[in-house]
Amino acid sequence: MVEVREVADRTAAEGLRGARLAVPREELPELPDGGYLLHDLIGMSVCEGDTTIGVIREVYDQPGAPLLALDVDGRERLVPFEADLVVDLDFEAGEVRMKLPAGLLDI
Repeated sequence: MVEVREVADRTAAEGLRGARLAVPREELPELPDGGYLLHDLIGMSVCEGDTTIGVIREVYDQPGAPLLALDVDGRERLVPFEADLVVDLDFEAGEVRMKLPAGLLDI
């Protein structure tokens, strides 16, 4: 359950439907070593082998697996962010190395 001090009643709460809830990063609990937030992936390049596929513009946290919204030559392509597709996460280089199924970006 979430309680918001400034929301006094149900009518006021319904007025917030669809609003985004945000918490300042400094108020979040400390992440374990190697931990990251999905938001941290935004702006990183997705690479396969030596080829840069695109840049992560948004991450959609979906049931099952998050979806990475990539900007690929000006078009959005959705790629599942699943452990068996991720080869390496290199935050210093700003790269997510993946092995994508053939034809995924053609959909």
